[in-house]
Amino acid sequence: MKDGNLYILKGDVSGIQNFIYNVFQGQGGVAKILRARSFLISIIPYAVLKILKDLLEEKFPGKYTLTPDPDVKSLSDKFLINEGGGFTAEIEANVPDKEFKDFIENFKFSIEKFFIQELQGELGLSLAYVKSENSNSFSEVYTNLEISKKRKFSLYLEKITQEPPILDKAKNRAICPICRTFFKKESEEMCKFCQEMKTLGEKLTKYGNFDIKRQIDEFDIKICTFTFKLNEKQSLSKKYFLVLNQSKAKERQRLITVPVISKDITERQVYEIRQELDIEEFSPGTIAPFELIAKASRGDSKLGYLVIDVDNLGLIFQSLKDRETRKYLSKRLNEFFTFKVPEIALKDFQPTEIEIGNKKLRILDETLIYILYSGGDDFFAIGPWDKIIDFALAINKEFSTFKEKLTSSDRFKNICYLINSLSLSAGITIVKPKFTVRVAAEWCKEAEDLSKSLGKNRITLLGETLKWEHFESTVEDAKCWSNLVEEGEIPRRFIYRFYKLYLDLIYYPRKFKQTKYLEFYPRIYYLIARTLDKKYQSVATSLVEKTLNEDEFGIKIFCNYILTATRGKS
Repeated sequence: MKDGNLYILKGDVSGIQNFIYNVFQGQGGVAKILRARSFLISIIPYAVLKILKDLLEEKFPGKYTLTPDPDVKSLSDKFLINEGGGFTAEIEANVPDKEFKDFIENFKFSIEKFFIQELQGELGLSLAYVKSENSNSFSEVYTNLEISKKRKFSLYLEKITQEPPILDKAKNRAICPICRTFFKKESEEMCKFCQEMKTLGEKLTKYGNFDIKRQIDEFDIKICTFTFKLNEKQSLSKKYFLVLNQSKAKERQRLITVPVISKDITERQVYEIRQELDIEEFSPGTIAPFELIAKASRGDSKLGYLVIDVDNLGLIFQSLKDRETRKYLSKRLNEFFTFKVPEIALKDFQPTEIEIGNKKLRILDETLIYILYSGGDDFFAIGPWDKIIDFALAINKEFSTFKEKLTSSDRFKNICYLINSLSLSAGITIVKPKFTVRVAAEWCKEAEDLSKSLGKNRITLLGETLKWEHFESTVEDAKCWSNLVEEGEIPRRFIYRFYKLYLDLIYYPRKFKQTKYLEFYPRIYYLIARTLDKKYQSVATSLVEKTLNEDEFGIKIFCNYILTATRGKS
């Protein structure tokens, strides 16, 4: 298009974590609702651009181009529009500048209104735009977006003349026990929105493609309906439908990556599992409940929560002046988290038999890793506690390979130092399967924040923060010792006593600025001599020496790994 003005539009979804985790246990179907909420987050950028294109065509027919074009047939392209809960779009419009800016302001107002009225303000979408006139336009739109985030819903709240409909109060209605946000009829189990999310969670494992449509046909599976109005002067609202459809099997894994109940499981086995694990909702072909995922753990049946985020990304994007290079890097990072990470989960973490009672059953299909969110530059997953540790290490290793490929590209040959500064910070929390998701997720995020605050390129577990290479060696040592305990070569009580001495004489005294180091070493050597066979005493002595350098070896991680992996062993 010639003689058009180029505008850069950037959107960012806010409230993601609260929205995803705002599901309370005890009502059944929590795993399905969590995954559905996460899926909804992942498609918001695509949906917003789809609606934006629809409105642009009505307002400026033939006078604009929108990049990226949301009318794509490839499922991969739909997800690549997402930049970690946001998007960046370019609009070239051959219309007067004021007319276009008025249109965008109306669009922002309608988006804010939609999120308040349809989702009770649980989510928001901050929008910022600039007219692209020089190389600083991207930095300017980032700055404007940060301002917009601090003024959430401000455009809507400034224009309305009555109280915003945040609380839908009515007689014979009660707060929903699952989300504790929306209202439901007293006779209903849950609110309409939670029911839609539960239905979506059930169907995500069966259908492999999605779209946002104004018209649906007989082959579409309608899940949710959203009402959207461009401005108050419009007499008619527009209805948009989230629909699912069948697609090629190779694309299905990209839509959802979660452990799924095997379709081959018998009714008798379903009954036995329900009785053993006290699971209410459990049927073949659906998302596996957390209690069942935890049973795939080594030793104690616990879940691991994992959060990973890319370090230094904002600084790198601000340093990149070339627009195409910035867009390409953003796309490649999104590809890594959207496709490569799920590929690792599906390829390297396939289910094995799970012990239920006295039987070993093949209950799960596809993977042991429940990917709750993966896209843009961050990631959140749940899985058996030991598998989630291995998964974190696998992602970091693959990310190193990913960086090597980027730096070998001609496109990045002049900025290799920037690419090499990219790293991952992570946090892991280990809890019982029925533990409150929101609290576990908050602990996980706090652990990730600690990793960043202590230098980045680190992972935190049980309050100990290590660089990735030191975390990996600690875990490998713990696995070896766990094997020795299981084989009866080393008594489990030695690990327990070793850990207790460490806590009493080193960890807690240091925390309260006391000094008891000198007491620890003679007592631990005495314990080694009295408890272990001579052929393992030198190995145990080398373990004690590692306690001298806590920056390279996590004693809490080491001991807890062994004690959790060998629970039930003498």
